[in-house]
Amino acid sequence: MEKIVALVFGLFILLNEIVLHLSVDVGTFMYVALMSVALIILSGREVLSDFDRMVVVFLAIPLVRIAGLFVDLSYIWKVFLGHGVLLFLGIYYLYKFDIDIGKVGKHLWLMPVVIFFGAVIGALANVLFASGGNLVFIMLLPLVVFSEEIFFRGLMQNLIERSCGVCYSVIIPAVIYGALSLHLGIWLAVLFFLVGIFSALVYLSTRNIFVSIAFNLTVSIFVFIIPNLN
Repeated sequence: MEKIVALVFGLFILLNEIVLHLSVDVGTFMYVALMSVALIILSGREVLSDFDRMVVVFLAIPLVRIAGLFVDLSYIWKVFLGHGVLLFLGIYYLYKFDIDIGKVGKHLWLMPVVIFFGAVIGALANVLFASGGNLVFIMLLPLVVFSEEIFFRGLMQNLIERSCGVCYSVIIPAVIYGALSLHLGIWLAVLFFLVGIFSALVYLSTRNIFVSIAFNLTVSIFVFIIPNLN
């Protein structure tokens, strides 16, 4: 049951992000429906199981997305506030649900390896997709990457692994991560889905969130910063 629910939530968010590009009203209605289902699942719970906690984390995605759709701010401020909230929720629920994300000093020898692969993947994406970014957005990259890794790897991956197993904990956060990147274009969404898979495998093998952060940040630097230096 837990695996089915997790898979449905992940695929629904992917579908919802596609619908949002076609109709904001329909997409918003679908996210409200998803939140309602999540609240029904959680209703009456006096003590939250790992499955319930996983649902709470899924619930955070539509909350942040709906807020971003209707807050009347510039794109940069929406990015800043959205990822600020994502970081707050990630840290709060890591503490609230007593999740150990690993030790900072573990497997640091892998840092040069993941940075190298991140540079290769990011440079290749640049050549194939001619990507680039707003210079102000580039200043927010550390916040963006740090908040995403804390939320998707440290929090979501750990909770899904507890409830559904390793395979689901790698694939489902990556699907959602890629779906939330659809506004960058289909090919970059695919790229960040693959980045999510690789980051999940790096975190799974090292249990050091900073190694996966180093990989994700390196890819993002080559995708969004390097083009603006030319």
